[in-house]
Amino acid sequence: MNQLPFAEKLFPFLNTLEKIFLTGFIIGACFRILHLNGADEFLMISMSGLAIVCFLTAYKPATEDFGNHSKALLMTIVNKMFYISSAVCILGLLFFLLHFKGYQQLLLIGSLPIGICTIIGVYLITQLSESAGALRPGLLRGLPLGIASAFVLYYFGWS
Repeated sequence: MNQLPFAEKLFPFLNTLEKIFLTGFIIGACFRILHLNGADEFLMISMSGLAIVCFLTAYKPATEDFGNHSKALLMTIVNKMFYISSAVCILGLLFFLLHFKGYQQLLLIGSLPIGICTIIGVYLITQLSESAGALRPGLLRGLPLGIASAFVLYYFGWS
């Protein structure tokens, strides 16, 4: 399956790129807190890169073994939805931090699938405890972003 040939070359480096962009995000957040110049640029580059990495991770071939049970396809879809929704939430949080219009819509579009996938994922983990490790990476990336998005939507509301 050769859907994204340019991305296949990036798949081995996605974890490293994710760490680099997270470091850039932390630096940008520190610059923002200290009111230093360049904070918005750091945040824009690092969060956009992080969203791209999350999106490409959804297309990475599954290395986890979901087993030969009837819910293997559902686990694959849930795992991919976590990553795609995480990318949308990251862009929504970027729009919020930079005071762009449309952040509410992006956060809502990103956090609702994360909530739905969390419910389905918890159900799958309770039913298929031997395959629980396969959902862990997506869950650990998606759930904090979903919670942060829900907090921003609740606290700052629709304006």
